[in-house]
Formats: sequence, C-alpha cells, structure tokens
Amino acid sequence: MMSKAQAVESKSQKAKKSVTVKLSYVRISAQKLNLAAKVLRSQSLSFGEQFTTFSKTKAARIIGKLLKSGKAAAGQQGLDTKKLFIVRLLTNQGPSLKRGRPVARGTYHPIIRKMAHVVLTLEEKDYGSKS
Repeated sequence: MMSKAQAVESKSQKAKKSVTVKLSYVRISAQKLNLAAKVLRSQSLSFGEQFTTFSKTKAARIIGKLLKSGKAAAGQQGLDTKKLFIVRLLTNQGPSLKRGRPVARGTYHPIIRKMAHVVLTLEEKDYGSKS
C-alpha cells in the first residue's frame, strides 16, 4: 500500500505540463484562420512549424508566429521544446469593424472587416504515449 504522500507525489508526476498562448484582435476572419488550424490540431510542434513555414496563406503566417511565441514561453517554463504537441488550437470570432461605401441613389453598401482571437495550448508529451 502507498502512503498519502506517495499517492500525491505520483499524481503530480503524471500531471501534464502545458503552456497556453493567446492572440487577440487579429485582422482576419475566424473562418479563414480555422482552415489552417484544422490541419495543425493534435500535431507536434515541429510539424506545425514546418507547415506554417511553407504555407502561403496569411492564416498560416499568423499561427506560425503564435507557435514561435508558445515555444519560447514553454522554454521559459522549463519544458522540453522537442516534446511539445498542439493540444488545443481555437479560433474565435472577434469584433467587427463596420465601414461603408456610399453608392448610387443615396444608398449604402456595408463593408464589414472581421477580427478573430486565437488560443493555442502546447503540452509536453512523449512520442510513444498515446494519451
């Protein structure tokens, strides 16, 4: 039988180390960001960096900068950056800039410039584990 102290210690060793990075008010729609985010969910950080480096889209550039920021934050917390995986990558809709353009006969065509928020969670995992 294990004592209470040993049980607490074994639980703390199993606790997963993670880093969360947020980027708010990005001038791109959440729908476009989500196209790149779908590819990267539950992938390794090294795959994510390669994908964003060679992808031509603006969404991939934005997520690539966020991955670099998350890697730096993980390094500061003492995590092994080679074992990092993308656990959560959320793209949420932010506020809209509402502008407009006057057109014929006194009417108005609205121009809606959308923004998005991105939340990235990186977690340290072993390559052999399935959890």
